[in-house]
Amino acid sequence: MMCGRFAQFAEDEEIVSAFDLDLLEGDAERPRYNLAPSQKARVVLERFVDIPDATGSIRKRLLRKGRFLQWGFVPRWAKTPSRPMINARAETLLGKPMFRASAARRRCIVPANGYFEWHQHPKTNTKIPYFLSASPSDPLLAFAGIYEAWRNPLVPLGEEDAWLLTFAILTRGAPDELGRIHDRMPLILPPDMWNEWLDPALKEPGCVHEMIGAVPDPMLRPRIVSPRVGKVDNDDPTLIAENPL
Repeated sequence: MMCGRFAQFAEDEEIVSAFDLDLLEGDAERPRYNLAPSQKARVVLERFVDIPDATGSIRKRLLRKGRFLQWGFVPRWAKTPSRPMINARAETLLGKPMFRASAARRRCIVPANGYFEWHQHPKTNTKIPYFLSASPSDPLLAFAGIYEAWRNPLVPLGEEDAWLLTFAILTRGAPDELGRIHDRMPLILPPDMWNEWLDPALKEPGCVHEMIGAVPDPMLRPRIVSPRVGKVDNDDPTLIAENPL
């Protein structure tokens, strides 16, 4: 499984500034150093909304907002949310019926301070956890994601849980210097691709395919960290501190 854990401990103000958000929904949560599948994370997305102007006429406006979504993609047509997908392979994204519509219309960015991966030691067969992050001067990563809204048939429309909003993180093959840890990694978008990736008006599969193919290799810094990260209940800053063997 990849990517199966990541960290999102940036302050809301930092996310608003970095991604130029118009709106931030939901109360601030505690910093997360060990986000796991089925948990909620802050996600950036864009949607057209109806805004009345001074004359009372309704106009469409593109709104960029941050909101909490559940990690684990549930397609709209699923009967139950019992088998969510936390990752989607970027190379085959547009060919999968499960992801095709969201890839065209519901793309998002998952802000992250880094992610965890485990490498099996060739001699001892023990799994060694690594935390992979950007440079301290530019700490926020932008994982490419897709999202969906699943209608819960057991909850009446209008109630809080009538819709389940979920997301998946896109993955790609890891470049050589990171492939020694794991052969897959999140698809990380550079800042000059954020606007295009989030734009819901960009729906052509060919354009989405070109965007994915144009994403450059990221510059990440891997470091060995504490095996305590393997337990979901552990969630504190010591999990990302370097812990040499």
